[in-house]
Amino acid sequence: MGLAMSGWSGTPSIAVLAMGDSPLIGAHELGHSYGLHHINLPAGVPKGPYDSADNGGMLLRPGFDVRAGTAITLPAADLMSYFPTRDPGPSTWLRLFTNL
Repeated sequence: MGLAMSGWSGTPSIAVLAMGDSPLIGAHELGHSYGLHHINLPAGVPKGPYDSADNGGMLLRPGFDVRAGTAITLPAADLMSYFPTRDPGPSTWLRLFTNL
């Protein structure tokens, strides 16, 4: 089970518990339930093991926040990082579709 702030990551599961009201926390924990690990960004902050990511985990192009109806401002990092502004990057999308 992916648990926010508990350090259990990358373990495929059938349940996810996300604490907080941010959809990104739920999406991040759901990524763990599909077997994704953290991206090491900011370096050394999330617990390993780590998955590799394009561009060191930083997004090159802004994503789109559907709920807010706006582009996500850069700098932004991959969803599986602990960077303050994040969105699913290309490598996370590919890992998700590979694991489904």
